[in-house]
Amino acid sequence: MIIFLLIFFFCIIRNWFMCMKKFNEVVATHPSLESVLIPICDGMTVS
Repeated sequence: MIIFLLIFFFCIIRNWFMCMKKFNEVVATHPSLESVLIPICDGMTVS
C-alpha cells in the first residue's frame, strides 16, 4: 500500500512539474508577453 501511495504522489508531482515547465516555455516564448523575474526566494516570474 505504501509503495502505491509513493508511486501515486510521484506521478502527481511529476505531472505538476511538467505542466509548470510547459507554462514557463509558453510565457518565455510568447511574442506579446513581457516577463520580469522578481528576486523573491528562488525567483518569481510576472508576465
